[in-house]
Formats: sequence, C-alpha cells, structure tokens
Amino acid sequence: MSEEIKYSISGGQQGAVGDNATAHNFTQTQAAQSSTAPVDLAVLASQLQQLAVAAQERATDPEHQMAIGAIQAAKSAAEKGDESKAISFLKTAGKWALDIATDIGAKVAAELLKKQMGIG
Repeated sequence: MSEEIKYSISGGQQGAVGDNATAHNFTQTQAAQSSTAPVDLAVLASQLQQLAVAAQERATDPEHQMAIGAIQAAKSAAEKGDESKAISFLKTAGKWALDIATDIGAKVAAELLKKQMGIG
C-alpha cells in the first residue's frame, strides 16, 4: 500500500504535525533575526554619527575604542546603503554602545543593538 503525502510544511516552527501528532511541554521561540523590517539607513547613519561622537567623549578603555570603530564602520555601511553590513558591524559594538545609544535617544540604533544582543 502506498502512502499519500497529506502535509506540506514550509518555514517557521512546527510543534506537532501529522495524524495523531502530539506535543507536550512544548515551548516555541522566535529565532533572532537581523531585522524584521527594513531600516531607514539615512536615519541610522545619522544616529550612528551621534553615537560615535558621544561614545568618543565617554571612552575610557581600549574596548571602548573597538566599539567606536564598529559604530563608525556600521555608519559607513549605512551611508553606502548596505543594511546587512551595518547590522553586522553593530553586532560587535556591545552593551556599552547600547547604553549610550539609549542615553542619547538614538532609537533606531538602540533597537538594532538590542536585536543583535537578543534583548528585544
């Protein structure tokens, strides 16, 4: 007897699929994504410029200088229209950069930093 394919599953997460399927003590989480919506790169570049200046004023150790470099690289990528590179550079900026972005009201930059850190 041949089996007929009844289900076509694609994308997302499935807890239980198929005849008589069950799932117990199942927790489903959303995988971290680089971005759920397109980023306004002009706004991001402007906020990253503000963030770099504020960070430079507050830098006290070598790790801060590395974060500033990541912020500046992200700004450059945003200015060139490369969202994925901008986000990639922001991944390395860290919590210190997030704290400053939040402090100065750079909301787009802060939200991207949060997402990259798995906070928001």
